This record gives sequence, C-alpha cells and structure tokens, in this order.
Amino acid sequence: MLLRSGLLCCATIPWLGTFGFAAQQDTGDAWAAWVKQGINLENQGQFAAAANAAKQALTVIGGLVQNDPRRATTYALLGDIYRGWGWRCGETRANYARSLAIWENQPQPDPERVFTALVSLIGAAISCGEDGPKLLHDRHRELQHLRSGPADSAKILLLQAAVSDRRRHYGEAADLLRQALTILQQAPGDNTRGIAELRYLLSDDLRYVGRYQQSLDEAQRAVASFEIIDPHSPSLPMALNSVACTLFLLGRNEESSQVFQRALDLSRNTFGEETRPTAMVMLNYATVLHALKESSEAQAMERRGNQIWQRASLVDRETVDVEELRAGRR
Repeated sequence: MLLRSGLLCCATIPWLGTFGFAAQQDTGDAWAAWVKQGINLENQGQFAAAANAAKQALTVIGGLVQNDPRRATTYALLGDIYRGWGWRCGETRANYARSLAIWENQPQPDPERVFTALVSLIGAAISCGEDGPKLLHDRHRELQHLRSGPADSAKILLLQAAVSDRRRHYGEAADLLRQALTILQQAPGDNTRGIAELRYLLSDDLRYVGRYQQSLDEAQRAVASFEIIDPHSPSLPMALNSVACTLFLLGRNEESSQVFQRALDLSRNTFGEETRPTAMVMLNYATVLHALKESSEAQAMERRGNQIWQRASLVDRETVDVEELRAGRR
C-alpha cells in the first residue's frame, strides 16, 4: 500500500527589516547577515549549513534580553529549517514554540507575528504529534481574531484540512483545500508558491478518494510550478512522490518507476538519506518495483526504507512542553 506524501504546513517567517531593531548597531548587522545567510542556504536546500547560520545568529544576540524580537525571528527560521529538513519534529516544534512565546510576551504583541508563529506551531503539532487537533481546537477562535487577510484565512483552512487528514476524512480535507486554493488564487500579491503547495496536498486527498486523474493533474501542476519558482523546494520531491503514486494506481507502472527514481534522488539531495521523507519514497518505490517483478531490488529498497523509517521515527518522537517554554523553564 502506498504511503501518503505528508502534510507540510507552510508559514513563512516575517521578512527581514520589519522588526524595528537598530540596524546600525554592530550586533544587529551581524545578526541580519547570519539570518540572511540562513534563509539563502535553506532556499538552496542546504539545511545543515542553514541551521548553523541560524545558530550563529542566536549567538550574536546571546547576551541580550530573552524577549528580543530578533530571537523570535531566528527561532522561527530554525523551525522552518528543521521542518524542511525532513520534518525533524522535536527541533521543529521546540523552535516554533520559543518563537511564539517571545511574540506573545512583547509589550504590545503584533497580531501578524503572533498569527504566523501560532500557525507554524499548530502545523508542526498536527504533523508531528497527537496533540495537534486539540491545539487547533483550543486556539481556533484566537486564530480567527488574529488573521489579517485572505492568505491567513487560507492558512487556517489548511490547518483544518491537516486535521481531517489525520482522521482519514480525505473528502473533507479535499473540500477544505479547494476552498483555500480558491481564496489564494483570488488574493492580492504573488501566491504562486502557496498555490503550488496546496495543489500537491490536494492531489494526495483526491487520490485517497479515488479521483486518480484529478489527483495526477493537480500534482503535475504543482511539480511544474516548483520547477519554475523553486527547484530546491523540499515540496518538489514530495510532489513528485504524489505524481508517481497516482501513476501507479492508474496502471502506468513504468512511468511511475521513472518518477519515483527522480523523487528519490531529489529527496536524498534535499533531506538526506536518513530521513522520513526519503524512507517514504523508498517504501512507495518498492511497491512499484514489486509490481514490475524486480523483486531483488524491491526487497532491498523496502528493507532499507523500513530501517530508515524506524530510526527517524524514534528521533521524531521528541516532544516539547509549550507551557514550560512560556514559563521560561526551558
């Protein structure tokens, strides 16, 4: 049975230069340089180097107050990096929680920044743990109050779709994603990346309710967009995985095998070998290889994929107590 591509909720960190810090100060300049470097490296798929750059940014401001907005921004960047780096759940949730705690504890909390941080944390909680649906339920009214435009409404719908997916209500999830897609298509600004993300997620749900051709169409549109706007996007190998899964279900096994090989190569380059996304592609690919009667290769890949999945899952079981973070005990 083919696995799911995975639901990667997206919430970008605030753009540099909007935090009101004194850019002329030496620490501010050094911090901004490290953060910019971290963002650039993340966009290139160099996650280890990106994490190191973000940690250097934290070191620069290490002696300053704990609630410095720059610290919140850097923690958010680290959360994004670990999320993109094959969903390293413990690190992802910890950094998003730290970022949220700082934004909420500002003298005058900025609703936009609190919203972004809260969406990031809830998205990570849904994808990485059992408490995500409850967290969304408990803070849904707050999200509605904090949202500032159509794109924010689309993000809330995406979180709701993620919860439906966890409950295996795939038709419901597909309806929510379609609503989010419509909103984002009509929203002002360049939403190309967000639309591509929604298309590949929608393709998964359409496949699960048996609408294979529609699933393939959405996934291929997503792949085409990622190849143009960001060939290093961690969502590209996952979108290719979705294409390959649907090709297999349509009986196009040779095509599916070719796309799986490309997805596996990209996943290894993007996430690394010992990660859940790479293991997932391996296990899916093994299913197709079995169908093609390439038993020896299929068995080796299935064995390798299961080993990686088990090891990665052990690491991903790390959890974070958000209330403890807010109380400053972590």
